[in-house]
Amino acid sequence: MFTIIIFIIVLGVLVLAHEWGHFVMAKRAGMRVEEFGFGFPPRLFGFKKGETLYSINLIPFGGFVKIFGEDGGEEAMKNPRSFSSKKAGSRAKVIVAGVVMNLILAFVLLSFGNTLGLRVGLEDESRNAKDYKVQIVQIVLNSPAALAKIEILDEIIGFKLGGQNFETKTIEEIQNFINSHKGQQLAVMTRRGNEVIEKDIVPRVNPPEGEGALGISMALTGVIKYPWYEAIYRGGQQTG
Repeated sequence: MFTIIIFIIVLGVLVLAHEWGHFVMAKRAGMRVEEFGFGFPPRLFGFKKGETLYSINLIPFGGFVKIFGEDGGEEAMKNPRSFSSKKAGSRAKVIVAGVVMNLILAFVLLSFGNTLGLRVGLEDESRNAKDYKVQIVQIVLNSPAALAKIEILDEIIGFKLGGQNFETKTIEEIQNFINSHKGQQLAVMTRRGNEVIEKDIVPRVNPPEGEGALGISMALTGVIKYPWYEAIYRGGQQTG
């Protein structure tokens, strides 16, 4: 249920930005906007301000801006405030304004996020990261990791073997430790939220090709922050 609510909120922001672009450009072009709707009909409620009806509709997976004369017709062509009576350039601006607003929204959110710090896959940017960690991003079905009930997004923090703790901080360290102890029972230490979990596991000596001894894929993730001027530049790159 929580995931559905988040999905609707995110979709709502994208739709409102998109339709707002159409709405603003239509108004600037002197067109009569009859309705600005969030969601698809049937209508739940709405209010009218000026000549435009602002409505909330039952199906929350979209939205629309209803502009007088957008369907054409002889009567609309004669009305100077209709969509179809305007020049091609004005009509084109209204049409593309929705996509442009989504690009602007993406640029603003990404640039702002880059200044606050986002947890991302580091790859070659680990030098800029703070609090980086190794997380499991894929688990092969029926592999030792799957049978031990290790979960995706668990953070691997080390191993226990023979009563000793072995701390690991990089993917390479983890891979080397596993490969040097194939066929031996060891405990994988993971962090899930604020909880540290130990799982007994035996790395496979001859795993299927491409699966690895535990049957997991890992990624190095961390928080990267940039100064505002670099955040804006990277926001443009990411939007592109």
